Formats: sequence, structure tokens, C-alpha cells
Amino acid sequence: MPIIHFGAKRNKYHRRYARFFGHDGCATPRLAAHALNHFTSWEEKIAEWQQPTLKANKLPAWYKSALFNETYFISDGGSVWVDSIDVKDAVSEHPFVQEFGKFAYLEGHEYRMYNTLDVHYYASFALMKLWPNLQLSLQYDIDNEPWSRLNAYIIHPTNEWKDLNPKFVLQVYRDYVFTKDEQYLYEMYPQCKAVMDHSLRWDVDRDGIIDNSGFADQTYDAWTVTGASAYCGGLWLAAVKAFTEMAHRLGVVEDLMKYEEILERGKKNFEEKLWNGWVDCEYYNYDCSESGHHDSIMADQMCGQWFLKACGVADNAVFPSANVKRALEAVFKHNVLPFDGGRMGAINGMRPNAKKDVTSCQSDEFWTGVTYALGATMIQVGMIDKGFQTAYGAYHTCWERYGLAFQTPEAYFDNRRFRSLGYMRPLAIWAIQHAVEKFHPQFFENPAF
Repeated sequence: MPIIHFGAKRNKYHRRYARFFGHDGCATPRLAAHALNHFTSWEEKIAEWQQPTLKANKLPAWYKSALFNETYFISDGGSVWVDSIDVKDAVSEHPFVQEFGKFAYLEGHEYRMYNTLDVHYYASFALMKLWPNLQLSLQYDIDNEPWSRLNAYIIHPTNEWKDLNPKFVLQVYRDYVFTKDEQYLYEMYPQCKAVMDHSLRWDVDRDGIIDNSGFADQTYDAWTVTGASAYCGGLWLAAVKAFTEMAHRLGVVEDLMKYEEILERGKKNFEEKLWNGWVDCEYYNYDCSESGHHDSIMADQMCGQWFLKACGVADNAVFPSANVKRALEAVFKHNVLPFDGGRMGAINGMRPNAKKDVTSCQSDEFWTGVTYALGATMIQVGMIDKGFQTAYGAYHTCWERYGLAFQTPEAYFDNRRFRSLGYMRPLAIWAIQHAVEKFHPQFFENPAF
């Protein structure tokens, strides 16, 4: 049907194809004829798109399979691409959204929320690499049923989550760097300023780092965190750096000076409060509290640095590059290697005594998308073999061992259990493709055929 609505039935939408084939519900013959007339050219274009990667004989075969097959979720993730029917509503929309439509996809087949920002942060590399205009449209349209009603759940006060605002800002900056769309940057800057200014209220001790509030106030929504933390604190500092880059580009001197001072203060305190310089195990502590898991080794501790490096931000701009590598080496040693000979991906949390962090139902999970993102982070800084080995663990476990092809879960365990089939976050594998293309183009030299 060309007309759809969501559960609330407040608004109706035309499916995207109706713009070209009519809204009368009688377009099936025209759609079929169009497909029959063009399918050969579509197949040729798909082959042309895939060939550079398939011919790159230096890339692992499993990776080529994972890259293209994980993309299933773009079409199989409850995805909708629509235009507004209500003329008044359409006129009020941004012209970019009017041109390219509204795009949304589910967090997962079992977690039925659309465009979940904390998870889309990881998956967004797929849209930005393949359909950048849909990514920009999604960003323009981030706060509207799912564009009319609050898109959240009530286990936590999600308006107090500390990772959402930094992730929004980092995506805006990444999108600008990738597309060079000056108008997008200009129009999104006020929203970025608003969320950055709003986030400052979470810096309770004015050390330049936002503080977690003692509950699971981030994407790891069952893993409590208090005070300055490697995950949210790192995301925040990365977002501050990205925001200063935007302010500099637009010539907003007052904002630039304000947030450069915050960045310098935050960088210093981040290292002092969280860097764990143990011999043979150097990393950023989970948080700076006195909890029993404050010094756990978190696989995702370099999540902010991942985006900065992907955007070409200079090494040492926020996190000392030597510490970044040391932290990633610690994660590889403690979170990757102990499981199935390093062929299972990265467990979310490990204790420095080489035992699992079992303080949360999520700390001893392996998250597929996080493992792919971690692999990309490693590859970006030159840890190529370890990055591919880490990422292979997720593919090997989900696709080859557990038989979960085309229903990649959010999480799995080392005892053949898993959680939330068909999930958005594994689309982060496209960040690996970006890492290879940008930092290691030698992989595409001397194609096999």
C-alpha cells in the first residue's frame, strides 16, 4: 500500500515510490514493468559497486562476506522511506527532508524503536558511506512519529542519558567532513550548540568532563556508571573537539574560545582521573568512582576517538596517541584473546585480574556492533591484523558458529546464548571499510582479477 501510518495513527505518509508511481494504490503493474525493464542494469551497478572490494585480494574473504551481507538490515530492519501527506506538515519540514524524504529503521526486530540515536551512532557509517543523503535527512529529522511522538522507553529517564548529545554532535561533524555540505553545517550548528550547552549541566565538578549519574545512563543501559567515565567522558571530549572545529569553520569566535578552554581542562582531568598506568596493562578505567568495577577494562573505551580519527582529526588533539594504542592493546589482550583463541570478538568488560566483569548483565556480553567498531578503531591507528582479528570474532561467532546469518544479534555470550536478533548496531562494519579506504589504500592495489 502506498499510504502507511505508525501505531499512533496521528499522521499518514506516502511510501517513497509513490512519488514516482502514483498514490492510487494501482501501481503494481507499473512497478513490475519498471523492475523487468531495469533489473539487468541494477545487477550491473551492484556488481560495479562491489568489485573494488571483491577484487582486493589483501582483504580477508570473511570480511567481504560480512561487509555486504550485514547490510541486509538497511532493508530488513523495519525500514520506511516516506513523504508526508499533510501539506501543512510538509511545508514546515526542512527543504532537504522534502526533497529526500524521511527515512527510519528499527533499532532491532525485537527492540521496536525507530532511529535510536545511541545505536544509530555506530550504524550510521553504513548510511553515510552508501546513502549519505538519507543520513543527512535523518539528522535533520531527528526529533520528530517516530517523528511526532517521543521515541523512548521508560526503564530509565533517557533524557538524562549522557551519551546522546555527544553522539549527535559527532555525527553532525562526521557528516560534514564526509559530504563537505557547508549548508548542512551552518543549519545544524545551532542545534549542536544547544545540546552542548545543555550538557554542561552534567559537569557537576567543573573539571571539563560531563559526569554520569550513578545509573546506567548511556547505551549500556544495564551497566551503572558514576562520575567521569571512559565511555561518556571520552565521547564528550571528542564532541567538544568536533564542536570547536565547527565553530572555527563558521567563525563563531565566542563559542570557539569557550569550548577550547573546556577541552583543555577536560583533557587534563581525563588523563588524571581515568588513566590506569599499570605495568603491562595500561588503559582508561571504566569510571572514577569507588565501585567494585570502576577499574574494569571496557572494550568500547575509545568510542569517541574512533569518530575523531575517522574524521581526520590530528592525533593527540584530545587523547594522547600513545595512550590510545596502549588502551587498544590492553583491550585486545584482555577482552579479545582469552575467548576461543581470540576468535569471538570483544567482551564488553574485563577485570584487570583476567576475569569477566559480571557486575552487570551487559558487562559480560559481546556486542557485535561494538566489536566491529573496535576493529575499525584499531585499523585506523595501524593495528591492522589485530583489528581484523577482533572483527572476525563477531562474524565467526554469529555467522559461522551460531548460524545467525541475516539476523545478527545485538549481543552474544561464550555459551551459545544470544540476545536481540536482527539488530542495527552491526552495521558499524562499514566503519571498517572507511578505515581501510582512508588509512590503508594499499589494500585495493593490485586487484586479484
